[in-house]
Amino acid sequence: MKHKKNISKFGKSSSALLKIKKNFISENGFYVQEQNKIAKLYSKQKKRLVCKNCNNKNLIYLFNKFNNQVKYYECSNCGHLNGQFVDTEDFCKKIYTVQNGATYAKNYANETKKGYLNRVKHIYKPKAEFLKNSLKKVNNINSYSILDVGCGSGYFVYALFKIGFNNVKGIDVSKTQINFGNKINKFTFLEKIELENMNECIKKSKADIISLIGVLEHVQDPKLLLETIRKNRSIKYIYLSVPLFSLTVYLEIIFNNVYNRHLSGAHTHLYTEKSLDWLIKKYKFKKVSEWWFGLDINDLFRNIFVTLKSKGVSKKLSNNLKNLFNEISDNLQYELDKKKLSSEVHLLLKKK
Repeated sequence: MKHKKNISKFGKSSSALLKIKKNFISENGFYVQEQNKIAKLYSKQKKRLVCKNCNNKNLIYLFNKFNNQVKYYECSNCGHLNGQFVDTEDFCKKIYTVQNGATYAKNYANETKKGYLNRVKHIYKPKAEFLKNSLKKVNNINSYSILDVGCGSGYFVYALFKIGFNNVKGIDVSKTQINFGNKINKFTFLEKIELENMNECIKKSKADIISLIGVLEHVQDPKLLLETIRKNRSIKYIYLSVPLFSLTVYLEIIFNNVYNRHLSGAHTHLYTEKSLDWLIKKYKFKKVSEWWFGLDINDLFRNIFVTLKSKGVSKKLSNNLKNLFNEISDNLQYELDKKKLSSEVHLLLKKK
């Protein structure tokens, strides 16, 4: 199949997503406490000597966070944003697999079926449809098999089934999320794997498409994962989404007492357009489609809202702020998105 021109898409409505993530406001104190615990754990790891994306040794200091516990550096070669410390095996296991991943799965493994389907509809179905539309020149998408790596509770797997992909499987290291996803959907397409076996699963996979939705930034060694994908002749496409070094990061530096949605917890590094272009060239991929959108403006609202609330402002003033952002947020975000300055991007890449 030949793709004559890349498919580019910009922007996404955020209203439904805000309702799903409203706990970031109502439970801000809890999330701040948890992110600070992880930052403290991260600061105990050995220091990073090379860029996580390209192994370059020249890292330029930009800023620090979490009471100066963690410094962040820009790679002079590929532009990747690197945290000061290494994502060690011990760090990754404590984040993702302690207590079968129950802590990390807090937001996902206690949903009702209605809540689950709502998350699928507003977050994961649009991602699945973008993949389908990107492959629209394929005569029969049912012939394509997909392995969703880091599938969590199976939201994306469920969405793929619903829009016509019949051969889909998901793998994840969290036993809690795998059990929850299989139980709530009454299927067996999600499989729990050990953290150290992820690359081996990909190496042996016969899937045509590997999806990495919000995964690459969590992997201990993304370079090894991408190399494993490149060497597997069965795999034809990689569909991924990653968080980006965007306006949201600047907001998180300023607002110390508001939960950092973007650069905190397990997000110890962030991609840039430049660092993504570097890895696409390095691993001999070809860009088929791209979708740039984000929540930077909504993060601005959340930071202002939580800070004002802590100052004891009236409910009327808070509601005025909500109404203001409801009117302007998507339009403002679109201005960032179309310039590729958003907080995330989805890419479909084809192996050359």
